[in-house]
This record gives sequence, structure tokens and C-alpha cells, in this order.
Amino acid sequence: MHDLDVVVVGEGIGGLAAAIAPTRGGQRVRVVERSAELRPAGAGISLWPNGVKVLDALGLGPQIARVGGRLCRIGYRDPSGRTLCEFSLDPLVARVGEHPYPVRRAAGRAAISHAHDPGRTAAWYADLQDHDGAPSSSAYAGP
Repeated sequence: MHDLDVVVVGEGIGGLAAAIAPTRGGQRVRVVERSAELRPAGAGISLWPNGVKVLDALGLGPQIARVGGRLCRIGYRDPSGRTLCEFSLDPLVARVGEHPYPVRRAAGRAAISHAHDPGRTAAWYADLQDHDGAPSSSAYAGP
């Protein structure tokens, strides 16, 4: 394979996961994040089975299982709390072979960030520019 410099934009759960495979193939990866300091945004997300399967393939299944909960049922309620519908996710799990996992963003990000090879991922700051060339913000890149 060619010796590549790979840039992944975004140091969230998806960006960090996307950066792992190229590093395991020996490529240099830089993860660029717009925020100089990452703070948890939102309470959490649900990682659906196809995403969990990708994390499993990257060897991160046990880490995500530790920080997430196993989602077995889902339901919708109206503003008064009356159940509109509720159903089991067992048919989905049986079909695709994996459970969805709800995770707190910060915990999911931390679990994935520990999988990076620090020797292959550079940390650096840069100024980002909008498409018109005006300075946009500072960026941090790294594990």
C-alpha cells in the first residue's frame, strides 16, 4: 500500500473510529478538530448495530459494551407521557447479529481514543479558514 497522510475531520466518536483503520495499515493519520477544547455535547447517542459492528471489527466492541447500555426495546411517547408505540429490538438483533448501544458521548469518545497508536497520530494546532479565506477558528488535531 502507498505511504499516505490521512486527514480525518472531527474528533468525535465517528472521526476517531474512522482514524483507527488507516493507522493499523501503517498510514499517518491526523484528526482535525475545530474546537481547541472538546466538551461533551448532548447527553448521548445510540450506536446502531451496523456502527457497533464496525467498532467490533476495529476491536472496540468490548470497550463500547463497557461504557454503553444494551438497548433491547424502544418506544415513543406523546408530551403527556402516553405510550404511542413500543417494540422489541430482538428481530433487528436477530437479523443483523448485534445490539444497539446507547452511550454518553464523552465515554464513547474516551473508549475509542484509547485505541489510537500515539506513534502514528500527530498532534498539532492550526488555523482553519472558511471557503472565502477568512479565519474561522483554531483547530486541535491528535489523539
